[in-house]
Amino acid sequence: MEAFVRKSAGQLGELRHYMHNFTIYSAKAVAAGNLTKQKRGWWFMRGLPIKYCRHAIEKTGAVADEPSTFVFKRLRQAVLSWMTAVEGAE
Repeated sequence: MEAFVRKSAGQLGELRHYMHNFTIYSAKAVAAGNLTKQKRGWWFMRGLPIKYCRHAIEKTGAVADEPSTFVFKRLRQAVLSWMTAVEGAE
């Protein structure tokens, strides 16, 4: 996961690609027992641009010092909704 999330997603197209691939790869890692559901959200956030991290944390109520609050599905939904709003504004 670490090597995958190092790839920064700066533009919306790249971000969608990152989110899609992260969802697939991390689901396989969770199913294989190589990644916990709690760590899944934490790793997801590490690969996002900072402005998307801040938005997702604000919308989901995640706490930076508590990785257990990084619920992947909620974080992903917060980022997707903001991306849709940004795309609509353009």
